[in-house]
Amino acid sequence: MMLGTIGDHRRLDGTVISDAVNTASRLEGLTKLYGGSIIISASIFYALQDPSQYFYRFLGLVQVKGKRSTVPIYEIFDDSEEGKKKQATKDDFEKAMQQYFRKDFKEASSLFKQILEKNNADKAARLFFNRCEEYKHKVIDSDWDGVETVFTK
Repeated sequence: MMLGTIGDHRRLDGTVISDAVNTASRLEGLTKLYGGSIIISASIFYALQDPSQYFYRFLGLVQVKGKRSTVPIYEIFDDSEEGKKKQATKDDFEKAMQQYFRKDFKEASSLFKQILEKNNADKAARLFFNRCEEYKHKVIDSDWDGVETVFTK
C-alpha cells in the first residue's frame, strides 16, 4: 500500500493506493447489493483472531471490477433485531448456499424462501432466491461456478 499526498500546488489530498484498498472499496460497494453493513473478504475473515466472537455468514464468491480472481465474501452483522434474525436462519442460509453451488436451484430456492418467511428484510436471501428462481428455468452451463461478477463500484 502506498500512502501519500497527491495533487499540485493548488490542491493537495492525502490518499492510499493499492490493490487491497481497491478491493476493500469494491467490497464496501457490495453492501448495497447484499444488504449487509459489513462485508469482508475471506482473507480478512481468516485473519480474525476469534471469528466466533462475531455473527457472520458466507455470501458466496464475487469477481469485482478490476480483479481477475474471485473473492470469497462474508457478511459480518451485529446483535440488532435484524442481526438476530440472520443468526437464527444462518444454518438454513448455509444449506441454501450449498445447494446453490451444487446447482440444485429448486432446493436452494425453497430454503431461501423459508428464510424470507422468517425475515422478509433479508436482502441477501432475497437476492439468492431471485437468482434461483431465474436459474431454475434456464439451462446452466457445465462450467457455471456461482461466481457473481460485479462491474460497478
